Amino acid sequence: MTRKNVLGSTSMGDFEGNSSSKSSRYPCILLAAGASSRMGRQKLLLPLGNKPVVRFIAETILILTRPLVVVVGSNGQEVSRALRGLTGTIVVENPNWQDGMVGSAQVGIDTLRKNCPDVSGFFLHQADKPFVPVSVFAALAEYMDTMDTMDTMDTTGTGKAKTVYEPDPDANPGSNRSLPCALVASCRGDSGHPVLFPLRYIPALLSLPAGERLKPVLDLLGSMQVECNTTTVLEDIDTLSDYESLTKKYAATFSGLE
Repeated sequence: MTRKNVLGSTSMGDFEGNSSSKSSRYPCILLAAGASSRMGRQKLLLPLGNKPVVRFIAETILILTRPLVVVVGSNGQEVSRALRGLTGTIVVENPNWQDGMVGSAQVGIDTLRKNCPDVSGFFLHQADKPFVPVSVFAALAEYMDTMDTMDTMDTTGTGKAKTVYEPDPDANPGSNRSLPCALVASCRGDSGHPVLFPLRYIPALLSLPAGERLKPVLDLLGSMQVECNTTTVLEDIDTLSDYESLTKKYAATFSGLE
């Protein structure tokens, strides 16, 4: 397992004793470790109103769920300072962040396992998709809670879930499709973030090699798209042009923030 350093946290008592709530059962790992090479500077520290990008999305997620495990890497100290004072947040460093997103996800999973042994699953989100509203996280949590009746749901793309990745029978002949599967936020058939993983996916996620993508795990165990009817699940801030166009598009969501 990749070594990690916890850079800061709030008291675990902030969310202990609330294990029956949806928020405690589905904490979130927020990936905030990249170097922002296409931007030329750390994009997660750019302002949205009076808040840095990373704090803006962290506060959104914390409306619904905690703990929030934020995995940092490049500019880790600066990103950590931007999150200072957020109750229910654990900031952890991935010293091997250059190896890609999967390694950071594994650091976040390891942190959750040590601090939150009784959760039922977890969200995985990318910090450079800051405009995803809390309603998207709530929708995925609701679907996860009703997986047993998923086969009776409408699959017309009107806010309901539909299968997009069946388990690969050659890779995993013993897979049980009736078990809860990963839920992927989507818009008009395109997969985005966040993803809500059941706990049974953890061994497969932890076994991924450095530099791999998440798709092999979704192929192995299956996943479902949840149509969220918002392009925010697809839109990320990679370049200065992205930042300028998206901040203009979503200005109403952060204008006037303190």
